[in-house]
Amino acid sequence: MNIGRRIGSFMRSVSPALALGIGCALYGEVDTHDLSINDAVKHALASDPAIHGYRLMAEAEGKLREAAKRLPEPSVRTGLMNVPVDGFALDSEPMTQAIVGVRQTIPAVGSRSATSMAHEHRAHAFRHQTALQAKETALATRNAWLEAHYQRDAVDLTSQALQLLENLSNVVRARYAAGDELQVAVLAAELESSDLASRLIDTKRRESQSLDELGRLLGVVQGVSIKLELPIWDVVPSPKSVYEAIEIHPKIRSADAFVAMESAQTDFYQSELKPEWHIDLSYGIRDGANFDGGRRSDFASAIVSFSLPLVAKEKHSLRLLAAQASEDSARQTKAKLLRDLTSEIAIAYSEWHRLSERLQLLNETIVEQSHNHAQAALKAYQNKEGSFADVLLSYVNEVDAKLEQHRVRIDRLKAWATIDSLNGSTK
Repeated sequence: MNIGRRIGSFMRSVSPALALGIGCALYGEVDTHDLSINDAVKHALASDPAIHGYRLMAEAEGKLREAAKRLPEPSVRTGLMNVPVDGFALDSEPMTQAIVGVRQTIPAVGSRSATSMAHEHRAHAFRHQTALQAKETALATRNAWLEAHYQRDAVDLTSQALQLLENLSNVVRARYAAGDELQVAVLAAELESSDLASRLIDTKRRESQSLDELGRLLGVVQGVSIKLELPIWDVVPSPKSVYEAIEIHPKIRSADAFVAMESAQTDFYQSELKPEWHIDLSYGIRDGANFDGGRRSDFASAIVSFSLPLVAKEKHSLRLLAAQASEDSARQTKAKLLRDLTSEIAIAYSEWHRLSERLQLLNETIVEQSHNHAQAALKAYQNKEGSFADVLLSYVNEVDAKLEQHRVRIDRLKAWATIDSLNGSTK
């Protein structure tokens, strides 16, 4: 059975308000002011209803596992037997009796243990899904926090650039009034300021969206604010260690549990080729007297019956073949997950290395060069050796270089978070 569908069905049965109430009751009020990235992850994990849902499903499967070990409940039968229809007298015929009996079914050998193991492996699958959901929630929260940090810095940088452009616009207007500048320079300054103001509005919109997304992951609706400090994630584990830990990643362990569950289902259908037993114990109470005047004796009966699975061997064989096919399918699913996870690890490390190279280039060369170029263009303009268009272009390029620097820094941290989520040896 698809775990995603089961947990989805389970969670849809719980209202969002109830889920939020459970989180608040268990973990208290969430302080969402000046959150560090680690605090944000901690709160998101504590309030994630999907994680709690998986845990509850694991507990449910554990109880079903214990129930599967028990014998089926016995059945009781009672009634009248051999009642004469000509008068319905209960003491006229010696075979008339009131019957009280108990019937116990004993399932085929191995069926109870196979069913119990199937529930046990399904419980393991839910536990691994809990760990996987925690990794995914931590990654989503880290990405949302980092994106909010970038958008906030982008708002600050764009606001500073807009203020600078407005100052430059005042300068060029004064020079235009004095006859030292062309009108086109004034129009260019105003156009660039308007464009930057539009960019600032859009950046604030994206900042609000990223904070709302972070609030959703935290399970809160009030305002969220984050700290200024970025996490110091400068070192990643060696690719070899991450590849070696791939088998203990919760995604793969969950797939292993599914394979084991399907194997238990195969064992169950194999047990269907063995007979099912039924034990009947009954007591017959007779009324009336024998011909010699003595009291009629009561009857006790014990009957053992069993099924004949060989009669329906073809049906059982088809069900066994279907179970074996499902087991093979689960193994293929695991193989695909291994392939996908291996590819994701390779992509994440490639992303980390390329972003590290870009950040180094931006830090050591591009940002400083763009700043120096802007200063040189402004100085040349002040000395009437350059054009105002060069000043505008150089300052816009400097702002873009700083934004790119922070964008790459944030994306590099996101790559670190991705590698951490793919590492089976980390929680």
